[in-house]
Amino acid sequence: MTDQVAVPQSGNPSLLASMRHSQVFKDVFVQPWSYVTGAVLLAVFADVLLEATGRPWGVTSALTFWGAWAWGLVGGDPHSWAYFHEFAKGFNTPGLTILNDTGSLIDIGLIFGALTATLLASQFKIKPIKSGRQAAAAILGGLLMGFGARVSFGCNIGALFSGIPAMSLHGWVFMIFIFFGAMIGSKLLVGVFIGAPKAAASTSAAIATPAASAPATPGAPGGIKRIQRTRVAKKENLIQFPIGVGLVIVLGIVGWIYGGVMKAPMLAIFWCVGVAFGFILQRARFCFTAALRDPCLTGGTSLTKAVVIALAVSTVLISALQLGAYVKTGTFEAAMKIGGMAPVGIWTAIGAVMFGIGAVISGGCASGTLMRVGEGFVQQWLVLPFFCIGSALGAATWPIWRDLLGVDLKAVVYLPNVLGGFVPALIVQFVLLAAVWLLADWWSKRPSKA
Repeated sequence: MTDQVAVPQSGNPSLLASMRHSQVFKDVFVQPWSYVTGAVLLAVFADVLLEATGRPWGVTSALTFWGAWAWGLVGGDPHSWAYFHEFAKGFNTPGLTILNDTGSLIDIGLIFGALTATLLASQFKIKPIKSGRQAAAAILGGLLMGFGARVSFGCNIGALFSGIPAMSLHGWVFMIFIFFGAMIGSKLLVGVFIGAPKAAASTSAAIATPAASAPATPGAPGGIKRIQRTRVAKKENLIQFPIGVGLVIVLGIVGWIYGGVMKAPMLAIFWCVGVAFGFILQRARFCFTAALRDPCLTGGTSLTKAVVIALAVSTVLISALQLGAYVKTGTFEAAMKIGGMAPVGIWTAIGAVMFGIGAVISGGCASGTLMRVGEGFVQQWLVLPFFCIGSALGAATWPIWRDLLGVDLKAVVYLPNVLGGFVPALIVQFVLLAAVWLLADWWSKRPSKA
């Protein structure tokens, strides 16, 4: 990969051009943020969303709705599905559409947030699919992620990023088994969708994945290649930045319409936070898939450790809200209503494995897929509709796998409830997070077998 350095045009610069070339602008809008910066900001905005709306951050419920609505457009009747009567009852809310569904606003906002960040940095580029194997990986990966997210009751965001900080056992089980899925997915990525990597002459030329902002490219000759970062001069793109500025204005107007015109401040919050999530993910190149994939393929764990930091910060913020609810009511039941809680069981493990496989072979998880749609990755443009189809299939077949796996919607395990209070639960929580961080750090430093 080359880091292209823009060469400004001659002549008197405009106000926008002068702003574009300031060091502060470059630091904020052009140069990648650190993973830790992204981790902290994601945790803070997730807490803002939870505190302001009572809803934890999630991605795939809305994608399920999109798939179901699409089925309705071709003559199906998704409103009759048992899944929407027994679990996701909000789907049958009268008058619910993609324009007033809170989850949809977050997801659409995330796409536009990532697009805005890319345009402001003048880095938007259509990245086409390069092979049939890459297309196959996108389709299969999308289906696996969608179906797996339904079976496991969540994805890398709803189950992991929102579940673990809420001290839900479901989140921890999901985290363990998504790594197993990532290991399988990594084997499939190299062995089926890319091909065996060429032998390297030295350690520095060993197998490596692309940067976190770009998914692996199935079908590329020679397998996964290390991206060589060299700086070359590039004629400055004069179009993207003003388009990005215009898009910021449009996104702000949309937020104003929801909050000011429609008098729906909650919808405005979901929209604005969704845009913020997309912007942060893109600027920090914060990729949950890379956090799962890199330890398996390259041994790198920088993103993995950053995810752990995000979980730790979010734990502090969310547990404070839960403790406040507990002190106010004296019951754990009130605390359990805050954060991403879900039933845990064998279904969690099965769905997480499916999701992990799909995320790795398709080059993006739930949030990563939406982010890369905004960045211009055609592979993710293909992943997204099949993600929705897989989610809808999971919802449509709910009675089958519910009975087969013995799903119990009451099987929610809240750590403070089973460990004797907040103090022992928080001790266990942070010990586990520290153990994961230390394991990731050790893994990245262990001697290479190459």
